[in-house]
Amino acid sequence: MIKKILFVIFLLPSIAFSQDQYHIDDIEIEGAVRFSREALLSNLYLTNDTLDVSDSAEVIKTLYKTNFYQNIQLFSNNGKLIFVVEERPSIDSITFKGNKKLEDEQLKGILNDANIKSGRTFNRSILSRIEIELRKFYVSYGKYSVQIETKLTELKRNRVSIEVNIYEGKVAKIQQINIVGNDVFDDEELKSLLELGTVAPYNPFSSADEYSKALLSGDLETIRSYYLDRGYLHFAIASSQVTLSPEKDRVFITIHVSEGAQYSIESVDIKGEFKVAKSILMKKVQLKPQDIFSRKKMVDTSEGIKGQLGDEGYAFAEVSSIPEINEKNKTVKLTYLINPKNKVYVRRINIGGNTKTHDTVFRREFRLLEGALLSPKLLKRSKIRLQR
Repeated sequence: MIKKILFVIFLLPSIAFSQDQYHIDDIEIEGAVRFSREALLSNLYLTNDTLDVSDSAEVIKTLYKTNFYQNIQLFSNNGKLIFVVEERPSIDSITFKGNKKLEDEQLKGILNDANIKSGRTFNRSILSRIEIELRKFYVSYGKYSVQIETKLTELKRNRVSIEVNIYEGKVAKIQQINIVGNDVFDDEELKSLLELGTVAPYNPFSSADEYSKALLSGDLETIRSYYLDRGYLHFAIASSQVTLSPEKDRVFITIHVSEGAQYSIESVDIKGEFKVAKSILMKKVQLKPQDIFSRKKMVDTSEGIKGQLGDEGYAFAEVSSIPEINEKNKTVKLTYLINPKNKVYVRRINIGGNTKTHDTVFRREFRLLEGALLSPKLLKRSKIRLQR
């Protein structure tokens, strides 16, 4: 007589075993097409040849968690465990209709990042996930009125196709940008830095008022760099708020800033292992005592010192800028720590992909020679000459 252990995950067995444990001589799988017997058994935790009746529900739960099956039944028959399974269908294809702003490949890429693509196991929650992921992406482009609907078609061999119908709608236009907390620079000066903005009636072809989350992030970084390059070390974007009109066609942006105090340079020094004379490296320093601190000049100095070391053969030199801030005097002691590492030589120059032009023609344009010191400056120059 076949004893039924469990029908579905949320029902307890209606017929219990007469024993607490059931001896297993063999395991049989019925209904499996896409997933092998080994795939099912690999998800079970049967450590020996017996199964506790009380663990049968846990066995079924474990299999459901794989998301491979939409129905599982477990039976016993004279030492044999029989799994009767109904597999979930697989996604045969995902197609798009109505999309103009984004190409099909872009939309597929968005879904791929969410692990939704052809060949994957299908369940109903995927349809809502498709709508959520695509809507999120369209909203980042300012298309708040986007509408997304999915259509499911069942195919042979337990497959489904998904058609995604998209009504993109119009991009929400920026109605107003407010900057709050700025005292040093006025609104007009800061707004002139931004890519986003309002558009005057006499300039109807401008797209500057089309809201985009990516452009807003870039504009916020532009404001931040503007302050940091003018000595405001502790400047911060306190918050940025985007408010949508009830009609979802207009956007109001509010940017809260915290300016802080302005800092100047107290001193500049270079420390570390000097394979190149310190006096030569100091010529690359763009900030002098009494200058207003500038993050851009600080970074450019690091690159200049690194470039000078590279020209001397230390192609992989490391340069770190270490600012020491004096909050009382509002000054900065700037120290550049250098680690030249070893000199690097060109061992071999290989040229590939040239089918019509001989190597010798390219090599005439090289500013580097095999066996010579590697110079990033000359390497860059060689690339430019080749491109020309």
